[in-house]
Amino acid sequence: MNKVTVKIHGSEYPMVSDKSKDYMIKIAHYVDEEMSRIAEANSLLSTSQVAILSALTVTDLLFECSEENDKLVKENEELAKKAEKPNQEIQLEMKKVKMNLNNKVEELNKKQAEIDKLKSDLENKSNDLEEMNPLKKEIEDLKKMLEEANEKTGIAEKLASDFQNKLYDLQLKNIELEQELNYIKASGKLLK
Repeated sequence: MNKVTVKIHGSEYPMVSDKSKDYMIKIAHYVDEEMSRIAEANSLLSTSQVAILSALTVTDLLFECSEENDKLVKENEELAKKAEKPNQEIQLEMKKVKMNLNNKVEELNKKQAEIDKLKSDLENKSNDLEEMNPLKKEIEDLKKMLEEANEKTGIAEKLASDFQNKLYDLQLKNIELEQELNYIKASGKLLK
């Protein structure tokens, strides 16, 4: 029995199987990627909903493979029956089956290439998001600085307005005092 701890959708799970550790890790990795793909497609889903949708997707794939396997088993049984009486027709049938099998292998290889590309794209998107996190923080910091600057500008404008009002009052007072002084000087000249 082999034991391994795997991480699926952020949680760790112990796995025990007669299969190799690499095989168990590969299966867990596939499930983790499927759950991540579904969770990323709809961030409002709960973990249990993501798990159920992932299970449905994997089960659908399993059923497709099972049906394909059943079809191939039936074809193999028919060929085995025909193989008891070898002739050109059987050889022709074997070639068709081999071509069909080769086509299926090519399709599987294409699907695997698509899966690999999607994984790569997903990793690139994850990296892009990680690179954007510091930028988000920098933007938030700049917004805070802007708010602080706006507050300080408001305070400075109020202080400037108060200063102008006081300066105006002082100028009026100065004019009044000058007029009073001129009046006193003028009155003093008249008295002489």
